[in-house]
Amino acid sequence: MNWDQFAAFFFMLGIFGIGVAALTLVLDVMFPHFILRARTTAEKMPIRSALVGIINFAFFTILSIAILSIAQEAEGRGSPGGAGFLRFIAALIILFLLAFIAFGIAAMARWLGERIAPNASARRQSISGIVALELACLAPIVGWILIPLSVISVGYGSVIIALVWRRTPAPIDSPISSL
Repeated sequence: MNWDQFAAFFFMLGIFGIGVAALTLVLDVMFPHFILRARTTAEKMPIRSALVGIINFAFFTILSIAILSIAQEAEGRGSPGGAGFLRFIAALIILFLLAFIAFGIAAMARWLGERIAPNASARRQSISGIVALELACLAPIVGWILIPLSVISVGYGSVIIALVWRRTPAPIDSPISSL
């Protein structure tokens, strides 16, 4: 690897980090109540959120791969219209999967930001959380594998739970949570 490729790699890494931070901030600004509900769910039920996230991610990934393989088989048999429709359905599933992952990352960044800077504004908390997550992902092995997988699985699961379960879990310090 020469220096030009090395510099291009770090440039792309920086652009990707800025893009993820901007997306997280936009989602936090546009959907503050939903992000807060997902963040609270992740805080109250991290293991349940991770299990729901892993199971749903695996299911929808396998479903989209199966639909894409059926579309390829349909195209091979001479049905381009059916193959196009099946590819469109698979693309919609993948789009929703990625959107839920983005919401989950925003919720996890907000949760981490609240723990890092508890007295800061909501936007500053969100930015500090995503910067901390991005810096943690730069650590070899653990940051490359464990941090992204845990953040995506807990965040994705908390988004699904927050979408299905309309009640927000009681805050940790409330008297209801001690019952």
